[in-house]
Amino acid sequence: MTANITYLDKGKQPRNVAWGCATITQEDGIGYEGPVLFGFDGAALCFLGLTDQQADLQKHFPKSALAPATDAQLKAAKNWLLTGEDAPAMTLYGTAFQQKVWKELLKIPCGKTVTYQYVAEKIGKPKAVRAVGSAVGKNPLSVFVPCHRVVHTSGGKVNYGWGPAVKLKLLAFEKSAA
Repeated sequence: MTANITYLDKGKQPRNVAWGCATITQEDGIGYEGPVLFGFDGAALCFLGLTDQQADLQKHFPKSALAPATDAQLKAAKNWLLTGEDAPAMTLYGTAFQQKVWKELLKIPCGKTVTYQYVAEKIGKPKAVRAVGSAVGKNPLSVFVPCHRVVHTSGGKVNYGWGPAVKLKLLAFEKSAA
């Protein structure tokens, strides 16, 4: 899934974010079933959450006014999520550090996992493992920016903003599809 991504400073968040939900079913065959919340900054996708709670979007964009997305925006975003075709333009709002982490996450191949320590080392901050974990957790484009592919070194603890069961399901699906 390639996309045109613009990276902007967290302080330059949009004044308005259009939002809407879609439902993914088991028949869609992407390893996840449930609600998906999309957020758009104009034509660009700026949020993808595995939730139907508008409050999760508002946490990422606390100063933005929210309005309903168009049916065309939602249909196109859902189609892209299911097929990987016609990727929308995307905007990632974050600090310079978060952007470095998210760019590194985009390099993790489908079906593979890496550790928080690995990501910290790849971005040149080997002692910043906790900060990497925080940046991974603040990723506003779940699934596309594959934060679910980052795991603890011990392999025991499973963290994921949308729940550990969802993370494990996504990983199992990707491993079987790779």
